[in-house]
Amino acid sequence: MKKKIIIPLLVVVVLLIGAAGGVVYVKSWFHPVNANDTDLVSIEIPMGSTTGAIATLLAKNQVIQNAFAFKLYTKWIDKGTLQAGSYQLSPSMTMEEIVEILKGGKVLEAAEYKITIPEGWQLKEIAARIAEFTKKSPEEILQALNEESFVQQVTSDYPSEMTKGIFTKGTRYALEGYLYPATYFYYEDPSTLELNEIIQPMLDETEKIYEKYAEKAQSIGLNFHELLTLSSMIEEEATKKADRKKISSVFHNRMNVSMSLQSCPTVFYAMDQHKDRLLYSDLETESPYNTYREGGLPIGPIANAGESSIEAAIYPEDTNYFYFLANEDGETFFSEDFANHKELKGKYIN
Repeated sequence: MKKKIIIPLLVVVVLLIGAAGGVVYVKSWFHPVNANDTDLVSIEIPMGSTTGAIATLLAKNQVIQNAFAFKLYTKWIDKGTLQAGSYQLSPSMTMEEIVEILKGGKVLEAAEYKITIPEGWQLKEIAARIAEFTKKSPEEILQALNEESFVQQVTSDYPSEMTKGIFTKGTRYALEGYLYPATYFYYEDPSTLELNEIIQPMLDETEKIYEKYAEKAQSIGLNFHELLTLSSMIEEEATKKADRKKISSVFHNRMNVSMSLQSCPTVFYAMDQHKDRLLYSDLETESPYNTYREGGLPIGPIANAGESSIEAAIYPEDTNYFYFLANEDGETFFSEDFANHKELKGKYIN
């Protein structure tokens, strides 16, 4: 009886906070999503998940009506500890039933295997890391990652606005820029995993980035593919001491006046190699990635960027800079005009 009494009280609290006209709507938050849908949904609650993260995960999998209501319920009605684990939940379950299941769940053991993808790595490097992880050859992994059928398979369930840039004609590697750099944990021997089981979590993290930043990117004229492309350039240009938002401002300022971006990392990518120093002849490399020859952004990402570079790409600092360079110690210098840039280049670049 206690729970039946408190739910209306929670509704009153919510109504006092919000508009008084939403009684029926707010009460629905605590009802099953669909009392007639008994199909089970597999949901894994990772170790260390907060109540908010669990609520978001349950709402995303459509087994609860509202994440906020779930947090209210677990805070004020049922304060038992929610356990990490693998669950089978149904849209027909009440919130009380779901909480009881999560309270009694089997805690997952610590993942025995993990793979770390550093920020700024290119697909070739990721393929080599996966090959080492799975005890396969780098060539085999790279080839598989770029097969059209595989790419279509692993991207089919994501929003089309997130994935359509993957299939841009002329890109070197379809998944370049879309495998989010992070540490991923696995409970099975990596040599027994299918490649899609390794790649899917990386794409899941990219989907979170899409959901977080795509709308803002679109508001400043960048689709998601362009956002990842610009972010990858910032990632490759930035040293540990660099201000990514200032670097971003240089690219934005240049794009605003239709000035070529002239990013050296795009030339390295176009040449499919890295050199200690670019030659003037290198700048003439014919490639849709070479921003010395081609206007605007390159055809696609040149690396897999971390969130700091992605954020910088859509929140550039407000500057009048059009040039930058870094010295041997990684310190970055910015200039508003070519004369000052040339002076700094003579001073810091031998």
